[in-house]
Amino acid sequence: MTMDLQRKLDEWQNKSRAELVEGERMLTHKLGSRLAVLSGYGSTPKLLRSKIFAGLRDEIDRLAFGYEFGAYAPTGVLTKPFWRAVSWDLHHGLSFEGILEVIKTHPIISKADVICLTSVDLGLARSGNRNVARSLAIETECNYVFASHYLHFGPQNFAKADIVGLEGVVVLSRLPLSRPRVVALENGKDPMCDTRKRYGSPKALLVDVDFVGVPLTLGCVSFDVLSSPKHRGVQMEHLLSSVRAEPGALPTLIGGAFNTSTYDASSVWGLAAGLANKASRGVDYILDEHHTYPERHFETAVFHSLKKHGFSWEALNEMGRGTFHMSGEELAASAALNPVLPSWMVKSARRLLRSHGDKISLKLDWFAASERVISSSHPQAEKPKVVGQLSDANGRLSTHDPIVLDFEIIS
Repeated sequence: MTMDLQRKLDEWQNKSRAELVEGERMLTHKLGSRLAVLSGYGSTPKLLRSKIFAGLRDEIDRLAFGYEFGAYAPTGVLTKPFWRAVSWDLHHGLSFEGILEVIKTHPIISKADVICLTSVDLGLARSGNRNVARSLAIETECNYVFASHYLHFGPQNFAKADIVGLEGVVVLSRLPLSRPRVVALENGKDPMCDTRKRYGSPKALLVDVDFVGVPLTLGCVSFDVLSSPKHRGVQMEHLLSSVRAEPGALPTLIGGAFNTSTYDASSVWGLAAGLANKASRGVDYILDEHHTYPERHFETAVFHSLKKHGFSWEALNEMGRGTFHMSGEELAASAALNPVLPSWMVKSARRLLRSHGDKISLKLDWFAASERVISSSHPQAEKPKVVGQLSDANGRLSTHDPIVLDFEIIS
């Protein structure tokens, strides 16, 4: 990490792979077992008042709010009639080998020029203590920037005492990257009030991409899923206000997990009220109308903010098709939802789903863009689409499907 990130990235464009060692630096740290001690605090305010935390705060903030980056793409990209963007929530990168195979060989995804990746682990035991972003960048010969969301506490997260446990968002690119910056977003729920003790907040990663002389700001974001639709609207408003406030703002494309679930998952009572509201409208109507068209109903705050700031989305996405799929059995077993959903609520939801294919699909992943970024109408361009049914011998590669956009930048 460095204070002059722009200068370092520019320098690294001209260095060989063997010299690019900066990517290792976020993986190790000096905190050792002291991180595990901090997992005993039940809230972020209590953590911040801790004398132990105060003594470690500089190093902790360096990790929880930092960057990691590397330049592995070959030079000499040719001008193209359109460009391809992919956004994919990797579900921590648990199925790394399968994910890598898709990015390298899938007939559509392998042709991507830029990829927004959300829910990406760095050093966590659940994903083999792998630096997922850096490993993908090296194997696919891409440039990358990783931005931390959360630093995980607790010995159960790490296989070694000197391995850091982070999760965040990533931009992979076959094109030169510059001027990365992070927009910190307010937590919808205190990440220390959870079975997974974490410090930090969601971030939006912004980075400028040089599309052969035509610059564009690419944003990668993951909003809080354990929050309310109103809160996600606040997060979007903060992000877009930050983008618009930049001097000489470039055309902008934002991709990621907007997590427009249509539910208030910030509390049990919020979920219960949402489920009761939806059940009164009829299960078929909810599954067909609300879940896959969140922009029409319960998530209007997110899309109102996009419209207010001159961002479009309808022509950039396969409308009405879900990107997140979960069976009733998976719902019951989900480690992410169990701390929030009481057993009676899960059982009720499963009973409703059994008579409707035992599956729930939500549209959580989106692209949105400012005025000068449009979906390409070139004869060889793909229409905006959700790429489903990606799996290997162990099952689905992620709970989310990747989305694809072929776009042009109007000069």
